[in-house]
Amino acid sequence: MKKSASICAIAALITVAGITSAQAEPATPGTIDNLSGITALPPGMTLADTPQAIAEKPLTDALMALDVLYLDRAKATLDQADTAKLDKQIDALQAKIERLSGMPIEKIAPEPAVMRKAAKGASAKDLAVLAAPSSHYLNNYPHSTQSNAYYCGPASVAMALRAMGASNTSDLGHTMTQTVLASSTYLGTIAAPGGGTNIYRIPTTMSKWAGVVSIVYTNLNTAATLKSRVLISNGEYGKAQVYGTRELPGEQAMHYNDHHYYHTTTLDHFIMGYGYSESGNRIHYSDPVAGRWALPLERRSMTTGAMASFTNYWGIVA
Repeated sequence: MKKSASICAIAALITVAGITSAQAEPATPGTIDNLSGITALPPGMTLADTPQAIAEKPLTDALMALDVLYLDRAKATLDQADTAKLDKQIDALQAKIERLSGMPIEKIAPEPAVMRKAAKGASAKDLAVLAAPSSHYLNNYPHSTQSNAYYCGPASVAMALRAMGASNTSDLGHTMTQTVLASSTYLGTIAAPGGGTNIYRIPTTMSKWAGVVSIVYTNLNTAATLKSRVLISNGEYGKAQVYGTRELPGEQAMHYNDHHYYHTTTLDHFIMGYGYSESGNRIHYSDPVAGRWALPLERRSMTTGAMASFTNYWGIVA
């Protein structure tokens, strides 16, 4: 049997990469899908180099900076001068984000509960309780095994939506299934050269089903930046993340879900992040290929630094 070049496709907005499947029907659990045809980005290029990512970078940079300020402001040890300085910086960044996004700050990046309490003069003890928890999980969702070789996007989004409490029926009257999510109304997942799931359609799909605002980040490529975003997005806002991952050949020591078949090929894949532990230093995620292949487990975790490495090529929806 020919080894796969990838579990499933991740297609950028300008069709920079994709994978086609030689079979659309589910494989027998424990077998490996026969896939062929991957159109890679030019050497040295990642999704961050594409026009949409470049256009959105000022907004994502500002949101990342605001994450750090929010977390700093939540500290109970601040003196009056530090508090005033941070409040001024936060006000300026919030205004910038509103200009860049065209949305009120309450919609795109609301102040965490700990800050709202701090503004009302809550005690240091109360603030410590309200600060981002050391661990946080969105556990109330069923696992979705991708129904074919290139449906890791629809399966991951289905898990993310259900983890956030989305209705099983959309405003348009559609019942949530991988096929519906993959349709042109939502993710537009296709099985053709340059196909797969367009990562930039994931936020709009999540908004349609769950009413949440999420952004494609192509600059969360360090443990520190990813940690800050997950602490705020998951720990404060209760949102799931979708990770666009790439595993390169030769990374035998860093397989993110026992994909021991891929020692010499590149693996592109969506997985769903449902939480974190160790104060944000460990990411917890569900892999939609579990149940389709024998080795992968439904839920796993890795260090935040490892996840940042895996998502450096494609980016993160958070």
